[in-house]
Amino acid sequence: MSTISNPSQVNRFAFTTVSFEDIASLDGDEFGYKAGQPYANLGLTFHAAVVAAKAQLSSTSGGVAARSATIYTQGLQNSLFWTFLTPQRAVGFYYRDTKATSLTVGALDASWNLLEEASFAGGEGYAGFARDSADIVGIRTLAPHSSFQDADQSRTYVDDLSFASELKGEPRFKFKIPHGISYIVLGGIPAGGGGIVIGPSGVGPWPPVGPEQRQILVAASLLTSAEALDDARARRRLRSLASSLLKSSQEKISRR
Repeated sequence: MSTISNPSQVNRFAFTTVSFEDIASLDGDEFGYKAGQPYANLGLTFHAAVVAAKAQLSSTSGGVAARSATIYTQGLQNSLFWTFLTPQRAVGFYYRDTKATSLTVGALDASWNLLEEASFAGGEGYAGFARDSADIVGIRTLAPHSSFQDADQSRTYVDDLSFASELKGEPRFKFKIPHGISYIVLGGIPAGGGGIVIGPSGVGPWPPVGPEQRQILVAASLLTSAEALDDARARRRLRSLASSLLKSSQEKISRR
């Protein structure tokens, strides 16, 4: 495992990158409330964060970013937190908190245990982790300040958030849809034993994949990940998350 401080360190991973440029119209809205969770279809959820349309970080995309919405009294720390429905092997992102004395980033597993923690320079930079296996379910950032005014004026911003569960060129993830669950398979190839392979197939055409269908596939992947866990508590948590995601997506489909 290693700490990431430069985006070039993650070139070997098959990353998905969220630039936030598609949610510029939600400027000032909080994730989970008025802004909703626009990246739930990617299995990415933000907590206590707002959309900042004019953040203009020194990132590849610039422009829009996610901004912290919580200041902890202890240490006058700006806090930003996000989670993944499926465990990730590597996570990297651009950050800015101009008046922070430092930025501490922690990677959490499915049981909310701290897997790894690293400190980065305050101001602006790139941060993240690359690990030997996909076990990162949450990322927490804490940025202390000398005064509450500094923390309130500065805030922590994150842009061009990249995450990956596998290296480039590795076989695409395979899973089986559990029996008894209604599902729609889009963009996949039927495989032996009742499973499917998700990823580029070279076959088609397939119908367009909407957010509800993506949620169903993410939930199925989450259930498969749960079955592979030895930790009963973590297994129950992943099953609960998958059940909630399936229920939400099926309700949306039924209302159409």
